[in-house]
Amino acid sequence: MTTGGASIGSEGPVIDIANGSLRVSNNYFKGNISINFQNRDNNKIVDEWPSFHDANSLQMEGFKIYGGSPMVDAGKSFSQPAFPMAGQGIFSNISAYPEVDAFGNPVDIENQAPNIGVDNNHSSNLITSVIDKEINEPLFKLSPTLVQNSLTIELNSEIDVYDLVVLNLKGEIVYQLNNLNAGETKINLPPNIKNGMYLLQASISREKIQTSRFILYR
Repeated sequence: MTTGGASIGSEGPVIDIANGSLRVSNNYFKGNISINFQNRDNNKIVDEWPSFHDANSLQMEGFKIYGGSPMVDAGKSFSQPAFPMAGQGIFSNISAYPEVDAFGNPVDIENQAPNIGVDNNHSSNLITSVIDKEINEPLFKLSPTLVQNSLTIELNSEIDVYDLVVLNLKGEIVYQLNNLNAGETKINLPPNIKNGMYLLQASISREKIQTSRFILYR
């Protein structure tokens, strides 16, 4: 999107890609943008109003989107490499894989197409259980939340038997264990589960349920 006389691609792509190729996909185009550049994208959105809150403010909050925006779920899903500097130095608060957008909305690009743009609100990633439920007596504490192969949970002392499911951000069950006893607190995840954000849900007799998020990276 361009404003104030700016343009994109007017002189052709000026990118040094050596022996590689330029791939353009799932973009939103509005304003003075070269048609030749736009035509490189076979999954583009052109000139539709994105339903920004207030783009003219030029403030980040203005680029939040309303529900029904054409940007919702229109981004590209792909397998991401881990960020090699995650957790180090100036990147100490950055995870190996992105888990939220600039506004704190969940993002799982590998398993679900994100929105186009900075705001992932209203997307299919936002299922009801993505927010940890506040209950008076937590069923468990999860540690760590950034895992490679296994989860460790600290159970409420009153629990004898419980069920456990792992869901992706579409709400689909990817792993399930039933009738676990209180001594079974280390959960080994199957090797076929892909990297990304998941929900761990523990329940007692399908009545009391608690959900927590974790990131899997291998």
